[in-house]
Amino acid sequence: MSNFKFLEKEWPLIAKIGATSECYLYDDPNACLYKLGLLAEHIVSYMCDINDINVSEENDNQAGRIKILKNKGLLPKEIDDILSALRKNRNQAVHNNLNSVDKASLMLHLTYKLCVWFHQTYGTEKIQVKEFELPQTHQNLAALIAEQEKEIESLKVRLSKIVTTNKTSIEQRRKLSDRNANLMTLSEREIRFFIDEQLRKVGWEVDTNELRYSKGIRPVKGRNLIISEWPTNSAYSKNGYADYAFFIGEKLVALMDAKKPDEDIASTIDVQVKDYARNIKVEHSQFILDTWGGYQVPFLFASNGRPYLEQIRTKSGIWFLDARKSSNVSYPVRNWFAPHDLEEKLSQNIDEANVALQTSNDGYMTDTTGLNLRDYQIKAIQAATNAIISGRKTALIAMATGTGKTRTVLGLIYKMLEAKRFNRILFLVDRVSLGEQAMDAFKDVKLKELLTLDQIYEVKAIDDNEINLETKVSISTVQGLLRRTMVLPM
Repeated sequence: MSNFKFLEKEWPLIAKIGATSECYLYDDPNACLYKLGLLAEHIVSYMCDINDINVSEENDNQAGRIKILKNKGLLPKEIDDILSALRKNRNQAVHNNLNSVDKASLMLHLTYKLCVWFHQTYGTEKIQVKEFELPQTHQNLAALIAEQEKEIESLKVRLSKIVTTNKTSIEQRRKLSDRNANLMTLSEREIRFFIDEQLRKVGWEVDTNELRYSKGIRPVKGRNLIISEWPTNSAYSKNGYADYAFFIGEKLVALMDAKKPDEDIASTIDVQVKDYARNIKVEHSQFILDTWGGYQVPFLFASNGRPYLEQIRTKSGIWFLDARKSSNVSYPVRNWFAPHDLEEKLSQNIDEANVALQTSNDGYMTDTTGLNLRDYQIKAIQAATNAIISGRKTALIAMATGTGKTRTVLGLIYKMLEAKRFNRILFLVDRVSLGEQAMDAFKDVKLKELLTLDQIYEVKAIDDNEINLETKVSISTVQGLLRRTMVLPM
C-alpha cells in the first residue's frame, strides 16, 4: 500500500503522484526525484489557491510562490527546507541526471512528512499518522506506472484549481502551520542532510553519505573538507566516532555531533564532543594543530539542524565551544562559521588582546585636538572594556541626548581595533541620518598621528553595500545589513 494513500479522498492528485514516485524508486530514481519535485509544486500551488493568494506573472513559478508564502508567514522553516531540497533535487535530476536510490529514498521520506504536514494544516479530516515504509518492488511495474501516469494526467485536468471546505483565516493558518511543523520529527539521517546543506552554503565541502571516513576520504591540501564519522578513541559510545570532522587543508579544526530534535544539544558538547576532542587517534596526530588543556581540537559544535529559538534554547540552534581556554563555555550561534571564520579565530589570541586592552595608552581620549572626551565618557569606555575582558557577551552603555554618544563609541571602537580584540565591528543605527553623522565623526576626529578612523582602518559608510573581509567598521541600518549579507563573499 502506498504511503500517500491517506491523501486520496481530499488530495487525489498528490496521492497519485506520490504513489507513482514510489514505483519509480528502485528502477528509475531519477524519475522518482522528478515526480517528488512535481508533487511539491502542486502542494505549493494548492496553498496559494486555498489562501486566495494572487500570483503575478513574475512569480508564477515554484521559487516565486514559495517566496510569497514565506513572506505571509505560511511556511515554517522546516517545511521551507524540505521544499527547497525537493526543488534542488528535481533540478539535479533534470539537468545533471541525478540517479541515486539513496537520495531518492531520503527525498521520498521527506515528501511523506511534507504531505502529512500539508494535510494536517489544510485538510478537513483528521488522520492517524503512520510510520513511513519504504515501498516494495512490483512484478508488473511498467504497466502499473503507465496506468498511474494516465490517471495523473486525467486528475490534472479535473483539478486545475483546488476547492476545499476548510475555510480558515491567514492568521489561524499560520498558527496551524507552525504547530504542525513542530510536531514533525526528523531522523538523524534527515537532520544530517539539512546540516550538510547549511554547511555547503558557507563554503564547506560536505556530503554525509559520500565524504565518509569509511569510504577512504582523508584531508587534502587546498580543500575545506568535512569528513563524516571520523573515528576517535572515545569510550563515550560503542562507535567512538564524531559525526563531522572539519578540515582546513590537513588541519583538524573542529568536531561536531548531530542530534535528534528532542535531545539536549548544549550538554552534547560538554560531554560527548569534548570526549571526542580529547581522544584523537595516534595515527591521526599529523592533523592535530596543538593541544589545549587535554583537547586536541580547538573548536567544537553540536546541532540538530533546527533554527535557534530562545524558548527551546538548549534544544535548538548551533552550539559552539572554543576549547582552547578552560574558562570558555559553549553558547548558541545562529549560523555556521565559514572556513575563513575559523581561520580568523585560530589566528586571534584573546589573552594577548585582553592584555593589550589593559595596558593600552589611552592618551588619545583626552587629546584636546582629537576626541577630547569627558571623564564620564572615559569611565563608560573603561566599564565596557572590563566587561569584554571578563568574558561577558553583552554590555550596555546608556547615555542621554547631547552627552556625546558617537564620540564615546568612536573611542571604544578604536581601542578594540588597536588591541586586535575584534576583527570587525558593526555600527548599527535605526535611521540613515544617524549613520551619516557617525561617518562624519569617523572622518573628522583625529585619533593617532593626526589620522582619523577612516584613514587608519577601512570603514564602510551607510550607503556602501559592498563588503569585503578587510572592512574593519561597517555603518548600517538593519535593512542595509540585510542587503549587504546578500553580496557578502562566501
